[in-house]
Amino acid sequence: MTFSKAGIFSVTGIQNIVLAGAGTPSASGSVIFTVGTGGCTFTITVAQPTGTYQCKIDGVLTVFTDRAQADITDDFFAPPTPYLYLNGYTGPPNGNTVPQFQIFITKNDNSAVATGTYNGNSIALPNGYRIEIDYTVQNPDLTVTIWNTSSTIFPPPNPAFSINVTSVTASRVTGTFSGTLTNTLQGSTLFKQITEGVFDLPIL
Repeated sequence: MTFSKAGIFSVTGIQNIVLAGAGTPSASGSVIFTVGTGGCTFTITVAQPTGTYQCKIDGVLTVFTDRAQADITDDFFAPPTPYLYLNGYTGPPNGNTVPQFQIFITKNDNSAVATGTYNGNSIALPNGYRIEIDYTVQNPDLTVTIWNTSSTIFPPPNPAFSINVTSVTASRVTGTFSGTLTNTLQGSTLFKQITEGVFDLPIL
């Protein structure tokens, strides 16, 4: 977040200045800002933007709105490359693995992800893209399973999954998703059905 104002004072003395705010807070709470080098400070209390991020997993509604957010640039690379990343948890950190749902879309030409339908069928095309979905959950015996599907050029194909991006702005992304996930790291022998997936998330 930033606050700024430009101009020239017309008179001397104490007067009010209205600063223009910009940016999106990444967490709720009180934030102290310092103006210049004179030690003048002010405090702003903000709330993290809320959103919708949920789906039915084998018919059971599961909500991933804790710390839910979207990102459109992958900072792992220098310079950062465009992609679409959705992430959220079912609850706050508790010392154990909190169920987490992640969606990735990366275009082969490193262009921005726009509105449209994305599935796993076009990774081999020059103008294609790659998707990946990861659902991480802790089991009753405290083991962790990563339920996954992703685009692949190698047979056999991963389970089908579809993401429909209906809107992308500078501050928000919306859409729907559905498909099948499998326990990839444990042998791809079990499956989970994802239905009625919806996202409406702030881009942070």
